[in-house]
Amino acid sequence: MHLHAAKDLLEKYDNKQWDEVVPAEFPTLLDFKQTKEYVRDILDTQVELTVDREDFVDIAELPKKHEFFQYQDAVHGGDVESATSHTVIVAYQDQDEDGEDYRYEESDNPVAALADRTEDNTDIGRVANARAEYDAEEEDDDDIEADVVDEEVMEDDDDDEDEDDEEERSCPKKKQGRKKMAKARSR
Repeated sequence: MHLHAAKDLLEKYDNKQWDEVVPAEFPTLLDFKQTKEYVRDILDTQVELTVDREDFVDIAELPKKHEFFQYQDAVHGGDVESATSHTVIVAYQDQDEDGEDYRYEESDNPVAALADRTEDNTDIGRVANARAEYDAEEEDDDDIEADVVDEEVMEDDDDDEDEDDEEERSCPKKKQGRKKMAKARSR
């Protein structure tokens, strides 16, 4: 029905026959494939790229007085959080039970600074070295967390050793079993 109507309109307004505009043989159909990994790779490798005239450059390579930063200040008036795109995210987070944004993710975000769905990161891709600074902070936090976990494990190990000593005194076979396990682990 639609094709007949299109044919009639083509004849009426363009004075052409359908076979003048429709090829005798159609090209091979596009094969749509999943592009998630490609998009994740682009996000990971290009999140801090911007343009400098006709070239793509890392934002950290731009001088502090570059027109990119002037434009950002002019558009956002120094307050990027008041930009509509960010106020929408914050409003959604405020309404969400867990305080998260509306992203659906099947795996971790390739950019750690964008992984926290309860925070709207407004620095990545806009502020020089924001990703490196975030990664350094995360590394420091991980080190601190690892130290705390190590201390807790050591305390637990001390408690376990006290319990183990009591069990081994009351049951010599447990002591032999532990020795075998330790020997197997060391291999």
